[in-house]
Amino acid sequence: YTELDASWEPDFFGKNRSKVKASEKSLEAQRAALYSTWVSLSAEVAMNYITLRTLQEELAVTEAHIHNLNENAGLLSSLPADQASYTLHESEAKVPELKTEIADTANRISILTGTVPGALNDKLLTPSPLPDIDSAMYNAIPAEVLRQRPDVRAAEMAWAAQIAKTKEAKAEMKPKFSILGVLGLAALSGGIFS
Repeated sequence: YTELDASWEPDFFGKNRSKVKASEKSLEAQRAALYSTWVSLSAEVAMNYITLRTLQEELAVTEAHIHNLNENAGLLSSLPADQASYTLHESEAKVPELKTEIADTANRISILTGTVPGALNDKLLTPSPLPDIDSAMYNAIPAEVLRQRPDVRAAEMAWAAQIAKTKEAKAEMKPKFSILGVLGLAALSGGIFS
C-alpha cells in the first residue's frame, strides 16, 4: 500500500500575494541601490576626468609662464628681476607637483574603470579639451527627474516592500483554512487472484 499526503491552503486574506509582492519590491530596491552605485561610480570617473584635464591645462599655462619669464629675464632692471626670479622659482617648483597630481588622477581613473593603474595613460596623459556641453539641456529639468534618482527610487521600493510585508503580517494573524487529502494505492499481489 502506497500513500501520498497533500495539503493546500487557499489564500483568502492575501498573505501569499503580499509575500510575493514584498519579495518583488525588495528585489527592485536592490536593483535601484545597484543603479545608485553605478551612478556614483560614473560621477566619480567624470569628476576625476575633469580634474585631470584641468590639471593638464594648469601645467601647460605654468610651463608657458616659465618660458616667458626665462625669455624676458635680461630685459628687466634689478628690482623687478629679483621679483621675476622669485616668481620663476615658484613656478618651477609647481611643475613636479602638478605632474604628480596628473599621474595620481590618471591612476584613480584607471582604478575606477576597473583597469590597472597606467593602463589608460596613452589616452589620458595626452592633453585634450573638455567636451562641449549643451547648455539648453539644463534649462528645464522636470520634477519627474527627482523620482529617477537612484537613491529616491531605492527608498520608494524599500517603502513598498515594507508595506507588502506589513500586509503579509496582518494576513498571518487571520484564520487559516487548509484542505488535506490522502491518496492511496493498494498493490495487488499475485496471491489473491491466483
